[in-house]
Amino acid sequence: MITHSRIFPRWIAALVLALIASPVLGQTYDGRVSHVLAADRVRVTIVTTCLEPGCPELGDSLRISLSEIDAPEGDQPHGEESTDALLARVHEKVVTVMQEGANEQGRPVGHLYLEGEWLNGWLVSEGLAWVNPPSAKTMALHDLQDDARAQHRGLWRQPAPVEPWEWRDGARESVGPAETTDQPQEPHARLSPAALDGAHNLVRSMLRAVTNG
Repeated sequence: MITHSRIFPRWIAALVLALIASPVLGQTYDGRVSHVLAADRVRVTIVTTCLEPGCPELGDSLRISLSEIDAPEGDQPHGEESTDALLARVHEKVVTVMQEGANEQGRPVGHLYLEGEWLNGWLVSEGLAWVNPPSAKTMALHDLQDDARAQHRGLWRQPAPVEPWEWRDGARESVGPAETTDQPQEPHARLSPAALDGAHNLVRSMLRAVTNG
């Protein structure tokens, strides 16, 4: 008998369970990305909204923080590279926001999808952001980070990358100005983009079924 564990990697199953168990679908809406402020923060203009109380109005401009991840600061090694990578991927494109709440400043926090691809996971898998331990509840992110570290992608090409929360707490003073130690690397094996896209299309379908059911 073929089991689900043989069809999907364990991290996909963990992601499905984590998202179903969490309030990710508080609000779901679409917005066109007008600015990429950092690799974990974007500004979108709402083009399709939801029906729940508190949903944004069409045309609203919202600053969205990507949940469960933390990207390098702009003056930190690999900070500009991470921001530029997300900018190239999403600028002026329409993304789906699955808002799960708000941060201390009252700004929306959630998961972003581009044509079905989970951008929070993509950023971690490419070594463009860290998993943020205090907020991370999706175990799949830890698996993606472990894989990026093992394959020396992105910021993991540095010999001793500093977490952004440590950088903000003063590590920048001991390290000095941002200096990249990235060196050209041979291509590495990585998780299949088709597997990642398929998993998150499945997640979105399941969550929408739960919401509409």
